[in-house]
Amino acid sequence: MHRGKPVVIALDSEFLKTHGHVLTRAVAFVPFSSRKGTSGSEHQVDGNVAATSTSLHSSLSPSLPVPKRQAFRRATVFGVPIILNLDPAEVMRRADVLPCGHSLALEMRTGLVSGERLRTLQERHARSDSKAFLKRTEEATTTTTTTKTTTTTFSGNRAWHLEFNSLCPYSIPNIRRADHSWFKAIYSASVHSSEFRGAAMCLDHLKAYGKGRRQERSLSFLLRHHPTLLQEILRVSFSSAEAWCAWLVMCGDLVEKELRQLAEKYRQMSSSPFTPSIWMEYDPSYKGVQYKECGNMEEFSYELSRLWYILLRHGGEVGTKLYTYGDMDAKAIQNTLRLSCCMKTRYSPRASQSARLRSSPSQLTGADEASNNKSDSQDVLTPLQPESGQILTSPYEAKVVDVTRHTLFAASGFRTSPRVIPPLGDALEKAAIVDEAAVRLRSQSDPHNPVWDAKALACITVACGICLG
Repeated sequence: MHRGKPVVIALDSEFLKTHGHVLTRAVAFVPFSSRKGTSGSEHQVDGNVAATSTSLHSSLSPSLPVPKRQAFRRATVFGVPIILNLDPAEVMRRADVLPCGHSLALEMRTGLVSGERLRTLQERHARSDSKAFLKRTEEATTTTTTTKTTTTTFSGNRAWHLEFNSLCPYSIPNIRRADHSWFKAIYSASVHSSEFRGAAMCLDHLKAYGKGRRQERSLSFLLRHHPTLLQEILRVSFSSAEAWCAWLVMCGDLVEKELRQLAEKYRQMSSSPFTPSIWMEYDPSYKGVQYKECGNMEEFSYELSRLWYILLRHGGEVGTKLYTYGDMDAKAIQNTLRLSCCMKTRYSPRASQSARLRSSPSQLTGADEASNNKSDSQDVLTPLQPESGQILTSPYEAKVVDVTRHTLFAASGFRTSPRVIPPLGDALEKAAIVDEAAVRLRSQSDPHNPVWDAKALACITVACGICLG
C-alpha cells in the first residue's frame, strides 16, 4: 500500500532572554512543498533576480542579444504562514538583554569605539594585565620552569579573550529592567570599589546568555573577566555616565519601534479570527498570513502548544515534519512549552485580555505585578477542561529536524566544515542555483523577519533534496 508523504513545515523563531533562560517570543510556521522547476528563465547576469521565461520567436534576428537562460531543477511552493507573536510591550518588560540585535549594528559602529582605537585599548590592557600576572606569579613560585609554563597559559587564554572587534549587539542590557545607577557605577566607579562590585553583582545574571558571537564579546563577559577594559571602552565612547545610560535608553527605544512595526505589518496582512490551518499559496504574489498576538508569556506558551498539537494532528497517519536551521530554535521552543505543559490550570485568553485592560503590563513593577496576578488569579486562570487534551502533554513532543545536521545538507555542499554552520543568507544563495523560489526570495531580502527566514529554510531544504515532491 502506497504511503503518502508527510506534511512538511519550515519554522523560525525569535528569542526572548529572560531570567537566565532563552525563550521564544515569535515563531513562524511556513508549510511548503516542491515541484519541478521551469525549463528556463531569463536570468540577470548578477544572478539576483530571475523573471519568467518567454518563448523566443524563430524570426528573431541573430544579431540581437539573447538573454541568458537558467534552468531550475526545483521550485519551492510555500503555504500561508502561521505566526504567533508576543506583544512588543511585554517583550520589552521581560527581556534582560535587547532582542533584535541586528537592528543595533549601526548604533554599535557609531556609538562605541572600534577599529584601531579599540585595538590600542586591548593591547594596553593586555600589557598591563600581563605585568600584573607575572608579578603575582613570581611572588608565588620559586622555579623558572613553573613561571614560564604559567605565563604561556596566560598568554594563550587571556590573549584570545581580548581579540574581538566590538561588543556583541545581542548582549546589550535592557536598561528598563535595571537601575540606572548600576550602569553609572560601571562607568565611573573604580573597578576595585565596593560600588563597582555591587553593580557588577546586580548585572551578573546576564552571564547566562553567553560570551558573544564570533569576533564579538558580550558586555557581561567583559564585566566579569575584563572590567578595566570595559570601563576604558565606555569612557572613550561616551562623555559621561549619563550619556552612556542615554545610549542604552535609545537602543531600547529603537528595538521596541522595530518590534511594533513588524507586529503592525502582520496585523495588516492577517485575516480575523485566528483559525490556524494549512493551505498552499501557489500564487507567489499572495501576501496573507495567519497571525495571533499574545499578551503575555503564559498565553503565548499555551497558544504555541495548542498550535503545535493542531499541526501534528493535521499530518494524520503520514505525520508532520518540522524543520529548523540550527538547534537554537528547538531549545528555545521546548523552554517555552514547559510553561504550558507544566501548568495545572489552563490560561484563559479572554480573561487575560480583561486583566490587561485593568493593568497594563508595561506599567507594572515587580511587586505590583505579583499583587495583580494574585488578585486576578481566579479570573485569568480557569480549571483544565476537556480542551486540555488539545495541547501537548510534554515539551518533548515538539520534535524538529535540524537541517544543518542532515547528511544531505553536507553532501550537497552547503556545509564545508563540520563545526561551522553557514549563515542562512549564504545557504540561500547556494540554493538559488537550483531553486527558482530561492531566487525570488533573495530579491525580496528581509533577514531576521521570521517569515522570510522560514521561507529561506524551506528553499534550502528543497535544494538539498531533503524534501522533494
